[in-house]
Amino acid sequence: MLKNTSEVTSRHLQLGVGLLFFDIKISDLGFGESVPESVGKLLNNGESFLGATRGGADFRAQPVVRQYRSDGYLFPEKSGAIVTGWNVELSAEIVEFTPSLLGKILPDAVVDNQVQKVSRIGLAKVLNEQYTENLIWAGDLSNGTLIAIELRNVLNFGGISIKTEFRESALGVRFIPHAGDVFDVGQLPFEIYFLE
Repeated sequence: MLKNTSEVTSRHLQLGVGLLFFDIKISDLGFGESVPESVGKLLNNGESFLGATRGGADFRAQPVVRQYRSDGYLFPEKSGAIVTGWNVELSAEIVEFTPSLLGKILPDAVVDNQVQKVSRIGLAKVLNEQYTENLIWAGDLSNGTLIAIELRNVLNFGGISIKTEFRESALGVRFIPHAGDVFDVGQLPFEIYFLE
C-alpha cells in the first residue's frame, strides 16, 4: 500500500498556533538557536504582540485568474491563464481585550489612556496614516526552523466582532495588506520567510 509520507516528513511539520506581531522587523524574531529568546522578549515586551488567539490564524493568498478568450477558444488551455490580482488576508480570533489593542485594530480609532476609552472618529475620511506597517505571523516547524509570514501596510477590514462560546469571548479580525505606493503595485504585499 502506498503512503503519502517520507523519511523527512516529520521534520517539516508546522506545530502549534503561531504568534501575531505588528510593526517589527523580521530580524527581531532571531535566527536558529536565538529564536526562542528573541520571541520571548517580544512576548514579554507586549508592545508588538497582537494578543493571544483562539484557533490560531487563517492566512489566505489567492490569485485572481481569468482565461484569455478569442474566437475558436473552446476550453482552457495551457498559457491561456492571466493573473489579474491577488486576494490576500489574515484572520484570527483574539482573546485579549485592551484599549491599546482596539486602538491598533480599528482604523482611525482614538485611545484615551487616562479614562481607558476607545472612540471612533472620522467618517468618509481617506485613510493614510492608519495603516499598520506590517503584521507578522510566526510559527515553528518540527525541525526548529521558524516560518514567518509578513503582511505589509495592513488594515483591519473586519472591524471587530465579539464571539462568545462557553462563557469565553474573542475578537474576530480580518487584516488585508496593501501596496505601499504606485511603484509597489506589481509586488505582492506579503512575503514568506524560513528562518533557520
